[in-house]
Amino acid sequence: MAGTVYTREDLRNLVRISSLVNSSLDTQEALDNALKGVEQMLDAEVSSIFEVDLAAGELFFRLARGAGADQIKTLRLKIGEGIAGWVAQTEKPLICADTSRDSRFFKQFDAQSGFQTRSILCVPLKSRDRLIGVLEVINKNSPAGFTDDDLEIMTIMGNLIGPALENARLYSRLKEKLSLTVDELKVAEKKLLQSERLAALGKLSQGVAHEVRNPVMVIGGFVRR
Repeated sequence: MAGTVYTREDLRNLVRISSLVNSSLDTQEALDNALKGVEQMLDAEVSSIFEVDLAAGELFFRLARGAGADQIKTLRLKIGEGIAGWVAQTEKPLICADTSRDSRFFKQFDAQSGFQTRSILCVPLKSRDRLIGVLEVINKNSPAGFTDDDLEIMTIMGNLIGPALENARLYSRLKEKLSLTVDELKVAEKKLLQSERLAALGKLSQGVAHEVRNPVMVIGGFVRR
């Protein structure tokens, strides 16, 4: 793989995909654009990104593109299960040239989607040397199937997409915290307004009591006399 020679077209595509990945902090939009570019560059039918749920020890779909994607978006894989789960567990890239001959292949995805997976190219996604997900493309349109050159290009893609996914995830958390802060401020503002209204009402009551008390005192004085 070290001897791979990239064409100008390859380099242009890599630059373009890098731009797409960092084009927006809207996670889905940026990743969808990037995956579309990956599919075109590697001549693959469909693609997907799994994200790691460390607490559950599972992978879930961050994004799935292509035929049957809507039917499988809610499915999860245990780390170590399926091709993607194996890549997540070992943190090693993998070319599965024929899924029918690979015992690691998870058949439930095809059973639920109606899609036929023939071959898979899958790489881990990392940020700061920490696993955050898995990137895969499925079914090379060329009869030759996925090659070592494809794997090297896919690894470069993963190095671009991994940090972008992590940044987008951090941005999403920041928005959630900001949203909570805004909600808390609204509650505090509401309480403050209520306090101000109560304080104003108290002052009004004191004023009314004072105005009422003065005539009553005068009347009381006349009665005593």
